[in-house]
Formats: sequence, structure tokens, C-alpha cells
Amino acid sequence: MSLVIPFEDVTEADRPCVGGKAYALSIMARTGAKVPSGVCVTVDAYRQYVRLSGLADRIRLELSRNRFADMRWEEIWDAALRISNMFLTAPLSQPLSRAISEPLLQRFGEAAVVVRSSAPDEDSSRASFAGLHEHRSISGAMRRSWTM
Repeated sequence: MSLVIPFEDVTEADRPCVGGKAYALSIMARTGAKVPSGVCVTVDAYRQYVRLSGLADRIRLELSRNRFADMRWEEIWDAALRISNMFLTAPLSQPLSRAISEPLLQRFGEAAVVVRSSAPDEDSSRASFAGLHEHRSISGAMRRSWTM
């Protein structure tokens, strides 16, 4: 599967990989509604990132320290902070960075873009946690690493 899919190319089969909001935007774009030009970075990009950076194993280790049911809220909070810090400090591999940034550069050039998250199960019949994610600005160093 592609790591980056333009809105107009997203199909129903892609929905589990792009999330409900992105899928809805793709439908709107294909039916002629005024939707800004956009792309979806798929969950496959995330999966590659956590695998290649070693985060998957580090997160598994962090979460296996104690049984969740036995943890106090302070311990859960501390674990969440440690995991968040892992994401902030784990480098993005050059091949993965290129696989994501090249389609973005082809589509948008050097123009500023807006990033909106759309988790695959964010607004499903089983779960709703839209807007619960912490948003951070992309640092200059990160911006530079994405514009090879």
C-alpha cells in the first residue's frame, strides 16, 4: 500500500488506513465539493515509523511494566509522558522520510500546508476520541528533515 494517497484517489478499501474524516473528505473531493487539495498519510507510514525506529519494542516494554488494571493514574500519566517523549525523540529514517515527503513536495511544492489527524477508529461506532490528541508544532529541524 502507498504511504501517501491523494484525496481523490482514496477508495472505500483505503478507509481503515486513512480514517473516517479523510475518507469523507475524499468522497467530497470526488463529487465536486470544494475541498482543499489534500493527501492522506496512511497508517502504514506510522507502522513503518514505529518499527524502523524501534519504538514498537520500546512502547511494548513500557506498557508491560505493570498490569494496566493495577496502575494508579499517576503511573499511567508517567507512562504516557515517557511514550510521548519517545515519539518526540525517535528519528525518522531517511527512506521513510523520502517516501512521505516526495509525494508532498510533488503535490504542494514549498507551500505551507495544514496537517489534520484522522485516526482510523477515531469516530467509529465503537469509539469516539476526536480532538483528544495533543497537537504540537513541527520544529524547524523536523521541517528541514521533510524537505530534503
